[in-house]
Amino acid sequence: MPSSQTIGSMTRVSDPLVLLVVDEAFQAPLAGALLGRAPPVRVEVVAADDVVELCATRRVDLLVLSADVDDTAGTRLLTEVQAFSSPPRAVVLFTTSDDPRRPQVVRAGAWEFVLPSSAASIGTSAGGALEALLALIDRLLISDARDARLDAQGRQFRALVEASSDGIYILQNGSFTWANRRFQEMVGYSNTELTAPGFSMGEQIVAPESRAWLDDRGRRVDAGLVVEPRYEFRAQRRTGEAFDAQVSIAYLDLDDGKAGALGIMQDITERKSFEDLLLQKNKELQHLNALSSVVQHSEGLDQLLHLGCTHLTRIFGAGAAGISLLSTNRRTLTLKVSAHLPDDVANDMQDLPWDSPSLLATAVRMDAIAVVDDLADDHRIILPSVRALPFKSAIVVPLRRRGTTGDVVIGAAFCMLPIGRILDAGDRDLMIAIGNVLGSAIERAALLESEQRANIRLVALDEIAMALSSTLDPDDVALTVARSVHRIFGATRVMIATLDNEGGFFVPQHVLDDGESVAAFVPLPCDDTIMGIAADSRAPVQRVRPREGVDVSINPVDGRAVQLRPYEAALFRQGVGTAVAIPVIIDNVVTGALWLGYASTTPLAETELHVLSAIGIHVAIATKNAMLFSSRERALEKLHAAQQKLVDSEKLNAIGLIAHGVAHDFNNVLGSILGRAQLLRSQTHEATLLKHAEIIEQAARDGAETVRRIQEIGRQEQDDDFVPVGARSILDDVIELTRPRTDSKGVTITAVGDETIRVAGNPSELREVLINLVHNAVDALPAEGGQIHLTTSLADHNTVRIDVVDNGLGIPEEVIGRIFDPYFTTKGQRGTGLGLSVSHSIIRRHGGVMLVHSQRSGPAQGTTFTLTLPALQHVDDVESTSTDLTTAGSPRRAHVLVVDDEENIREILAEMLMTANHEVITAADGAEALHKLQSSPQIDLVFTDLGLPGMSGYELAQEMKRLRPDLVVGLVTGWGATLDPEKAREHGVDLVVSKPFRFEQLLAIVDEAMRTRH
Repeated sequence: MPSSQTIGSMTRVSDPLVLLVVDEAFQAPLAGALLGRAPPVRVEVVAADDVVELCATRRVDLLVLSADVDDTAGTRLLTEVQAFSSPPRAVVLFTTSDDPRRPQVVRAGAWEFVLPSSAASIGTSAGGALEALLALIDRLLISDARDARLDAQGRQFRALVEASSDGIYILQNGSFTWANRRFQEMVGYSNTELTAPGFSMGEQIVAPESRAWLDDRGRRVDAGLVVEPRYEFRAQRRTGEAFDAQVSIAYLDLDDGKAGALGIMQDITERKSFEDLLLQKNKELQHLNALSSVVQHSEGLDQLLHLGCTHLTRIFGAGAAGISLLSTNRRTLTLKVSAHLPDDVANDMQDLPWDSPSLLATAVRMDAIAVVDDLADDHRIILPSVRALPFKSAIVVPLRRRGTTGDVVIGAAFCMLPIGRILDAGDRDLMIAIGNVLGSAIERAALLESEQRANIRLVALDEIAMALSSTLDPDDVALTVARSVHRIFGATRVMIATLDNEGGFFVPQHVLDDGESVAAFVPLPCDDTIMGIAADSRAPVQRVRPREGVDVSINPVDGRAVQLRPYEAALFRQGVGTAVAIPVIIDNVVTGALWLGYASTTPLAETELHVLSAIGIHVAIATKNAMLFSSRERALEKLHAAQQKLVDSEKLNAIGLIAHGVAHDFNNVLGSILGRAQLLRSQTHEATLLKHAEIIEQAARDGAETVRRIQEIGRQEQDDDFVPVGARSILDDVIELTRPRTDSKGVTITAVGDETIRVAGNPSELREVLINLVHNAVDALPAEGGQIHLTTSLADHNTVRIDVVDNGLGIPEEVIGRIFDPYFTTKGQRGTGLGLSVSHSIIRRHGGVMLVHSQRSGPAQGTTFTLTLPALQHVDDVESTSTDLTTAGSPRRAHVLVVDDEENIREILAEMLMTANHEVITAADGAEALHKLQSSPQIDLVFTDLGLPGMSGYELAQEMKRLRPDLVVGLVTGWGATLDPEKAREHGVDLVVSKPFRFEQLLAIVDEAMRTRH
């Protein structure tokens, strides 16, 4: 580096630096004057060749040049230093004012100053040339310092603006001229894109929903109207995502003199969301306060539920809403109230099992809110009627009450929302809060009502106790209890019944129906009513009417499905909704029961059952007092009844002994008649003889059925001997047997049906049922006669249908529900009331159903009884042995030994079997039979009478089984109806044929025995 001279080395490095490139004559006075300045100045005297290097490596604040440094007055040097990033200011010193290079210096960016030609004259020249130069230098240095400060402040301000968390921008004529980095990030555009020609804030940054409002604001600004400097609008990013923005705008004049606007924009999306949340919470709080106020001032549970449902609909804008509560046993969800729900949907939702997969039941079991986005496409919507509703979404919330161990779910509330209504998290929170409010309110209302009911029941209990204490007449006791229960407990039907001595029937003492006494009633079998269950369990029992078409009820205690008892089923059909039975227990013995019927299908609460049980205790005490009061009279009556019963019993035993003996002899006679008639029918083709043979055969069968009934005297069990029966042939028989009644009244009776239709049954009993129906139809026809049509058809592959149709007067509606009740009759003294009851029982024993339909007016006036019976399966095999009596060469040909002491029976059996191509040998007693068995090893089957001379049929069967264990032994006896099957098997008897035997039955038995043996 060229040599340089430094003056004032003690000055601070941060002070301004001045380089002097002047003549030696000016160096000392100028440097001395500068060093004495305040603030301090660093002064260095350098050669012209060193200036460029120094300016490149150090910060130089001022360069003082002598115009004599070169022929250009230093302008070449100035041009070089001006190329640096921080060029120094420069002053060029001229000695003459007329130097032509002065303008050239000014154009080079330097100041020019004229000094005297000699240093001695600097301070003495006019005005003080040195002082003037120093003043210029001071001004230049101060200007540099100010500019440096301003530049630093500008950089600091720009850094602050760039680092701001708010978006800052400048607009001029609606176009961006500058935007900070945060604004660029906020909108997704760079500064270059923002300031590009054609970029529009209104179209590219303002969201469509806010453009009209901002355009209107701009027009008001242009019109000079006062507008708020701060406003909010919906902005959008480059991606199209909208957000909430707030802008503070300031209008100002820019450097070029044109008007502009400085804007500061903030993204307030989170703040707006928080504000919306606050508004929503405030709205929810208002709804909850309103709901709480309503439910607190409601009068009773029903009003609370209706008000709660109405508020639900209003709060959520629901298309439909409802509230379901758990039953007492917590096994069923019962719809208590609904709004805008169609009747069919409300009926389907009336009672939902707690464990069903439905949306309501699931929400209750899981104790969690449930939301459905699409009712038509959600597996939890199991009811088709709900899927078909014109709603889109739904929300269900459990209702809870506070329990001792935590919250307990008591039901659920639901809303179904129209299309377009979308549920959000706020809706869920509001619904949960509403569920808590409703649950607590419902529990309080239920407890209050329960307490009120309990008080009323206790007062009623005292009233009943007082009334019962004033009477000793059992009839008065029953009447008092019935009336009090009806009046106080709201039961529509009340019955007080006692258990008969045998414990098989409940005998009604008093019956009230809607407060009116019912005079006609009959004893009820214990197995036909829930009073029997109450007696067995010694506890209250109740049943609820099931839905239409369902024959089982739900036990309110444990939620199990239970079969309906006939008595309750009949009353349920008449409109009773809930049936309750309370046992009456005296001295630890069940003596009767109270039966209550309610119109509602809501079961009674446990507290109500307790009160009713207490009434049962009072009834028991009052009854016991009445019993003690009249014990002597009853004792005498019982003694007389016992004597009469003993006489009747002895008579019955005597009649039974005589009847059994007579029945045995008659069976032998009828067996001979029936067998000969069947043989005659199989051996003749003359129509008249066939008709006679059939009538003889039918008469013998009916006689056998009568004998069988005689044999049933004294027996409790009965085994029906069912055979294949042609339904059409039964109809033809009924027409012939009822013709005297129908012809005498001018009634036309016809029968239609396929002759191939068969059922398995007792033909005599089936004829009895149809004859009874025809006789009833004749009685229902007007005096001038009418029409009766009998038809039979296949209802389906497994069911035979028989219809008895008349065009009579029809059955009154108030009667039709009781026509199958025992002892119920509309014929007065002419009827017993047992015909239809017995017929109904016969059809039921046959595995069938009897239904009735009647119309009192119109073109379809009359009554139709429909019997449905199981169709006989595989009838072809049976008929092959019962109708084809001449077929030879049967694949099941048997060798049969017939043993009977009556020659006539032996011959008939032998002829029947030989007609079917079986080989038959006969024997008159047991000894002969054993001899023939030993001499004829090919014998497959033995038919023996029970009563044989010398040895009984049992003894013969045992001996034959000892000799031939594989032998099939059948017992042919007139005692068949009373024979013990188990005893017969113990004596080696494989099968029993009752006399009189039927041809087709006998052949079928042989065929079956041969199939079993082989």
